[in-house]
Amino acid sequence: MRTLARASLACVAVMAAVVGVFAVPGLFATEAPAIAPGAADAAAIKAALEAMPAAEREAQLAAQGAFLARNPLDRPAMANATALLALSDNHERANAMAKLFADTSLRDRAAQLTAINLSLGSKDFEQAVYRLDGLLAAHPDMGDTLFPMLTSILAQPDGQAAAAARLVAKPAWRDAYLQSLAKTDPGMQQSYLALTAIRKAGGEVQERE
Repeated sequence: MRTLARASLACVAVMAAVVGVFAVPGLFATEAPAIAPGAADAAAIKAALEAMPAAEREAQLAAQGAFLARNPLDRPAMANATALLALSDNHERANAMAKLFADTSLRDRAAQLTAINLSLGSKDFEQAVYRLDGLLAAHPDMGDTLFPMLTSILAQPDGQAAAAARLVAKPAWRDAYLQSLAKTDPGMQQSYLALTAIRKAGGEVQERE
């Protein structure tokens, strides 16, 4: 209980810094305010938010902040705030909110993909690989989306060590990843890169690989 309480307090502090406004109407709502009523999916929500005047989006963000002040672990509110901040000019706040949402939604595909792309953009390869690994463990069917990201990390000198270290640990998805390279890379350049990185990191490579 104490650990959960500390986590909640930590989230409140981060929310205060990220969202920035709490003392607004809606503080005592029981559900996160809807940001795009009637929108059926993420693409529709994004389109609706893009069509809104900036002032209206700021008002929406303030309402999410008010709700998060009392419910700092509420995933719908964090998702709403992430979507709103993604369209703001404050990229630092947007990145911080996206990472916080991902940290509290470890199995959420959209949240993790957003955080992975942010990590890649800032060249935080260890964080990107950490999230890739978790997402592949939770959703093995995402290989088509995530394996090319891992290959791109391996191809970068600053990222190769992080990716290779995870491959050396033989995660459940390693075989599927190496098999995907064999199928999609006729010249075997990517396969050679991956296997060489594994050996360089002290890992073993089986003959079948």
